[in-house]
Amino acid sequence: MNVKTSPALALFALLLVFSCGRPPSPGTSAQVVKVTGKVELTREYQTIIPCVSMILSTNDIIKTWENSSIDLYFPDTGLIRIFQSSAVGVGSLSRGPARETLLDLLSGRILCVLKKLAKDVSFRVTAGDAVIGVRGTTFYVEKTSRVRVAVLNGRVGLNNRTRQGPSVEIPQAYEAVFEASNFGSPAVTLTGKAGYTNMMREVGEINLTSLSDPAMLKEEVEAVRKNAAKAIADFDRPAAVKNKKNRVKKTPVAAKTNSAAAPVRW
Repeated sequence: MNVKTSPALALFALLLVFSCGRPPSPGTSAQVVKVTGKVELTREYQTIIPCVSMILSTNDIIKTWENSSIDLYFPDTGLIRIFQSSAVGVGSLSRGPARETLLDLLSGRILCVLKKLAKDVSFRVTAGDAVIGVRGTTFYVEKTSRVRVAVLNGRVGLNNRTRQGPSVEIPQAYEAVFEASNFGSPAVTLTGKAGYTNMMREVGEINLTSLSDPAMLKEEVEAVRKNAAKAIADFDRPAAVKNKKNRVKKTPVAAKTNSAAAPVRW
């Protein structure tokens, strides 16, 4: 029996074959650098199996199954790990004068390890009504019936995508958990020691040698490890401790809010 294949489908399959198996190349928009277990990518109504060095496109949807994960490399920003049982949509991969990366976390959990971004580079993650904007940091986002953001290094800004409201800043070693009912003032609390230590273990598993420019994230990962050691030690300290000058250090403010009507740009 003869099976007819459309020229477009044949070309797509040919491009897919030649995009896999090559080492990651610098200067591309975004690409896959590691795949573990069962992962699917939906592109233009076609479901394909992603492989190392595959180039991502706007509107791609990536789905991971149980005990699976995928690492994505963005030359302008850093590395994103999508954990098991998650779904992420690629909203924007602009490479123009204003370079923008926008990811939509549909469900599950991701880890973002980002270098310090240039002024013309923007990176955002949306999760439901939440918009997470950064200039370079390491953080987690988890979306179930609510959204949880945990910061391991640097700080993260949160805004509401659909309603005008205060922005929230989450500092290192803190996390925010919010739902639609309390998004106007999400609770920002100190991350638990066990959870923070586990997140650090996952950061330590990142293989920088799989990147085309491993030095790009080396500084960020080293900063994460250095600051995390101090943060984990701080979990065991009293809320107020004396410094070398015997001055009492105040407990850090959990969050800063901006009540201006217009959303804050990060």
